[in-house]
Amino acid sequence: MRKEIFYVLNSGNLAFRGSYTGARTRFFGGLATDEIYLNRSECLARAGNIDAAMQDLNTLLKTRWKTGTYVELKASNIQEALRIILSERRKELCFRNIRWSDLRRLNRDPNFQVTLTRTINNQVFTLLPNSGKYVLPLDPIETTSGGLEQNVRF
Repeated sequence: MRKEIFYVLNSGNLAFRGSYTGARTRFFGGLATDEIYLNRSECLARAGNIDAAMQDLNTLLKTRWKTGTYVELKASNIQEALRIILSERRKELCFRNIRWSDLRRLNRDPNFQVTLTRTINNQVFTLLPNSGKYVLPLDPIETTSGGLEQNVRF
C-alpha cells in the first residue's frame, strides 16, 4: 500500500504525495513512528535478537498491506535480517532526507557498501564507499574566522 500512501497520480504519472497534508511542495521532515520501528528493528538485529527485530519489522509492514494479505517476513541470521530491514527502510523512508546519512553509515560495513554512479552529459561520476566526498565542505567563514579546519574531501 506504499504506492497509495506515498504517491498520487498526477497527469498520468506517479508523484510523491509530499507531506501528511498532501502538499507536494513540502516534504515531511521529522521523526515518525515508521522510522522508530525501523531503527529499533535494525538495532535489535545488530544486537543478535533476530526474532524481536523481525517482530518489529512485521508490526510495521502489516500496516502497509491490505488487511489479511500480509505474509510475515522471517530471517535465519543477522545478515539476512539486516538485509531485509535495510531494504524496507529504503522503501519506507523515501523523501525523508536521510538516505545520505544512511549511505554514510552503511558504507562502513563491507556487507552494505554502495558505489554510486551517475552519468551527466556523457561524463561518469562515481562516489566510492567511504569517500571523503561524503563530507560536505564547511563554509569558508567558519574556516577563516571560526578557526575550524576544512573537511578533507578527496
